[in-house]
Amino acid sequence: MFKRLQTLCLLALLSAGNAAQAQYVFTKIDINPGSADSNPIDFFSCDTLMYLQANDGTHGSEPWLSDGTIAGTRMLKDINPGGAASEATWFCYYKGKTYFSASDGVNGKELWVTDGTAANTQMLADLNPGAASSVPESLVVCNDKLFFEANNGINGVELWVTDGTAANTQMLKDIKAGAATSRIGNIMPHNNVLLFSADNGTDGIELWRSDGTPAGTYMVKDIAPGASSSMLADNNGIVLFKGKVLFPANDNTITDREIWETDGTEAGTKLSIDYKGANWSSRPWGDLTVCGSKLYFRGYDTAAGGGVERLFVSDGTTATPLFRTDGTGPTFPGDLTPWDDKLYFTGDHSTAKNELWVTDGTNAGTDTAFNYNKDTSSIPGGNNSNIHNVFVYGSHLFMHATTTYISGNNGELVVSDGTPSGTRVLAPPTADVVGSMNNTTYHQKILNNKLFIRANFETASGTELWIITDTTLTDTATSVNNVKPSPAFYTLAPNPANDVLQVALNSSHTDGHISITDMTGRRLFEKTVTTGEKLQAISTADMPAGTYIFSYTALGTTTSKKFVIQR
Repeated sequence: MFKRLQTLCLLALLSAGNAAQAQYVFTKIDINPGSADSNPIDFFSCDTLMYLQANDGTHGSEPWLSDGTIAGTRMLKDINPGGAASEATWFCYYKGKTYFSASDGVNGKELWVTDGTAANTQMLADLNPGAASSVPESLVVCNDKLFFEANNGINGVELWVTDGTAANTQMLKDIKAGAATSRIGNIMPHNNVLLFSADNGTDGIELWRSDGTPAGTYMVKDIAPGASSSMLADNNGIVLFKGKVLFPANDNTITDREIWETDGTEAGTKLSIDYKGANWSSRPWGDLTVCGSKLYFRGYDTAAGGGVERLFVSDGTTATPLFRTDGTGPTFPGDLTPWDDKLYFTGDHSTAKNELWVTDGTNAGTDTAFNYNKDTSSIPGGNNSNIHNVFVYGSHLFMHATTTYISGNNGELVVSDGTPSGTRVLAPPTADVVGSMNNTTYHQKILNNKLFIRANFETASGTELWIITDTTLTDTATSVNNVKPSPAFYTLAPNPANDVLQVALNSSHTDGHISITDMTGRRLFEKTVTTGEKLQAISTADMPAGTYIFSYTALGTTTSKKFVIQR
C-alpha cells in the first residue's frame, strides 16, 4: 500500500535572462514505492483536495485524494477489493459531494458518490443492473442538476440526470430510440440550460438542449435538414464569446462549415461568422478559444485552395487566416493557450515543426516564439521540438518539449517567460530520466497554487505524482477544473464581505459566467460577463453569514475562490 512516502524538498531556480526569477519546490509522492509506477491520471480538484486515480501496487487503480502534501495523500477506498482496479474517472463536484464513475467488480462501472471518507463512498445507482456497466461519463452540473451520459443496457448511451439521490436518477430521453447510441457531445451549460449535440437517428448530429426534464430535452434546430449532420460527433468546440454561444456547423449549403451562434432557440440559432461569403468556407474543425477580445480556431483557408490547416482569428463578425509576415506558416496549429493577452500555440512552418508560436491576432504580430530544438541531424524535414501540452502556471508558460531528438521521447517539462533566453527544462536535481514527460500528456491540474503533475523524473521512482510549488505565489485560489484560465483573472474584496462583494475582473478576462454557491452546492447568484466588464458589485445582503464559493467559468474551465460573509 502506501508504505513509503519520501519528501524531496528540492529547489530548482529558474534563471531566465530578462524574466523574473521564480523558485520552485518539488515534492515527490511515491504512491507505488520503488521503481514501479503508480500512473496517476484523471486529476480533478475539488475545494481543498485533488481527486485522482492511482495504483499503489497492492490495490490496483483506485481513487486517491491529496492536498499536495505527503501526509495529506491517501487512498479514498478500495472500491474493487484486492489487486483489481475500480478505474475511477469523471470526478465532478455537486452539492457538497463528489460523483464519479467506478466499478466494484460486481456491478460493473456505475455512478458513485463520496463525501471524501471511505465510509461514505458508495454506489449511487446500478443503472445497468448486474455485472454489466452503464459507464457514466461527461459529468457536468447545470441548473442545480447533475447531467451525465450512461447506457442502461436497453436504450444505448443517452443523457441522464440526477439530484444526488437514487430515486431521482433517470434517463432524460431515449434520443435515438432503441439500443443505438445518440452520440452525445459538445456539452456546454449556458443560462441554466445544457446545450449538447446528439443524433436522434433521423436528423443526424444536431444541436440539442435540456433543462433537466424530459419535456425540456429537445433538438434546438435541424441546421442541416434531413438525415445529414450539421455538427461533428467529437467535442470540437462550443464557446461563449461576446455574449454569444458559438460552435462550428454545416447547413449543407454552399457556405460549407462555418461558425454558428445560438441563444438556445430555433430562431436564435443562425450563421454567425461567414468567411468570405457564400463561395468560400473557413471549415472550422475545433479548438474555439477566446483570448481577450478575439476568437481563434483551427480551420482551412478554402479561398487559398483549402489543403492546409491554419489558425483563424475573428472579432465576432469576420474571420481571417493568420500568416507570418514572410507568408510562411503557421500550419497545423494546436494547444491554443491564452496568456497575457496573446495566444500561444504549436505549429509548423517550412523549416521547423511542432514549435511554439505566438500571435496578437495580426499577421505582423504572428511569429515563432522561439525554436527550442535546434538539432536537425536526426529529424527529416528540419527541426522538431515536439512541443505539446502547453499550459499556464503562475507567471510562466509550461509545456512538454524535446531538446534533442530521440525517437519515442515525448519530452521534458519546460518552463518559459515567452523568450528564448527565459526558456529551459524544469526538473528536480535528482532527475535522471530522458523524456520525463513520456506518456504524461495532459495529466496536470492546479490546486491552491500547487501544480499536481504526473512525471517520471527518477529511474528509482517510476511514474509518480509530483507537486511543484512556485514560492512566489501567495493567492490561494482553487482551480476546480483545469490549469487555465488563471485565478489572476479576478480578485474579490472585501473578504470577509458584508452586504456587497466587489469582483474585479482584469483586462485579460474573456466572456464567461460568474456565480456564487453555498457549501452545499446551491447556486445563489449567476451572471454572464462579457469582455470589457471589469467590476461587478454583487449584493450579498440576503445571504446568511458563512462560507461561500465564487466561481468564474470561461474557456471550458472553472476557477473558484472561497470567501466569507460576516454579519
